[in-house]
This record gives sequence, C-alpha cells and structure tokens, in this order.
Amino acid sequence: MADSIRHKPWQKVDKYTEPPFNIARVDLGIFNPEPQPIFNEDKTLCLFMYGKIYGYEQEMKELK
Repeated sequence: MADSIRHKPWQKVDKYTEPPFNIARVDLGIFNPEPQPIFNEDKTLCLFMYGKIYGYEQEMKELK
C-alpha cells in the first residue's frame, strides 16, 4: 500500500511490518536518511520523524 502512494521513483519508502503492527511512510529522504521508524529499548514506543533535531549532542550526553 505504501508503494502505491509513492509518486516519484526517488521518494523513499520506510516500512515496519511485524504483526499485529504495520506502518509505513513515504518521504523525500533528504532530512532523515536513517531508516525509520525508530524505537525505544523495549519497543513500546515507535517514532517516525520529519525534520531535524538541533543541539542533540548535549541531550545525548545528559541521557547517558
């Protein structure tokens, strides 16, 4: 289904399929070239993101 909404061949499709949960997104792939979605450690939270986080270096230090 996600492939059907991809209108240009250069658009990026990210998919996650693991029953009973299936999700996908179609994106330009410019800002977030990393595969998505991302999960927390125990896979109870899932995030798709469009955009960029600035100043994350300090946040990473505090989280560690």
